[in-house]
Amino acid sequence: ENDYTPHLGMIADMLRLTERKDPKVPSPVEMWFEEQNERIPNNYAYKQFTLFNDLYKSETRMSVLAIAAGRYSIFDHEQVVDMVREDTMDIESWNEEKTAVFIAIPETSDTYNFLSAIFLATAMEVLRKKADEVLTGERILAIGKKLLHIRFLIDEFANIGRIPNIDKALATFRSREMSIVIVLQALDQLKTMYKNGWATLVNTCDSFLFLGGDEKETTEYLSKRAGKQTISLKKTSVSRGRQGSSSESKDKTGRDLLTPDEIGRLKGTDALLFISGQFVYKDKKYTVHEH
Repeated sequence: ENDYTPHLGMIADMLRLTERKDPKVPSPVEMWFEEQNERIPNNYAYKQFTLFNDLYKSETRMSVLAIAAGRYSIFDHEQVVDMVREDTMDIESWNEEKTAVFIAIPETSDTYNFLSAIFLATAMEVLRKKADEVLTGERILAIGKKLLHIRFLIDEFANIGRIPNIDKALATFRSREMSIVIVLQALDQLKTMYKNGWATLVNTCDSFLFLGGDEKETTEYLSKRAGKQTISLKKTSVSRGRQGSSSESKDKTGRDLLTPDEIGRLKGTDALLFISGQFVYKDKKYTVHEH
């Protein structure tokens, strides 16, 4: 509206100007929304703001605003605002021109990790939208151009913050020439971050590569996923009495193909690969130095 692009950091400033100094005088934010409604009558933002004003009163209202203020106070740092002030990443070009983007986050502090989650979510949505437009013919690429495959290799997945709609992205990105690789230290990390949806995330992945470890939740899950095998049992009994005799019986029973402790003792050179619809595959790890 005013020939500028707003950014996320502005919300922290808006929160400071939400409450009225004088009960009879509208706050700056209230005046902004009224001005916006005059320009664009009954717009979505104005409807949401009036709904907030009507539903939240006194202490409840203050509680909601306090939570929002605490979340967005991170943008009081000018260096953080500089990171979101304008777009310099040219995300739409990634699936036309070969591009590598690295997001490095501190290993000992998670204060700013939410920025990486926001960035990933934004990249996924922008690239999905572009792929849909190309596939439906709404957008035509230049002659000789085609959609390149985009791979999101997300190491330390559990430490970067919750990524919105990641479950839907995993389920639908294949048809859009995009894929996601989730890297974890243990399944327990995933359960902590996505308490109710972790199983969906795992099951939506076509392949599961286990490089080793003895975390209880992980080994038990993989043991169950590997399934059972049938083994034969032969029992022999001998009587030591005067009329000594012996008998032999054969039986079949089920046994875990890989027990949790066997998975936990996997050699450092070995890996287990689970592919949807296939039996578990055990193989030697690839030596990167020989690539």
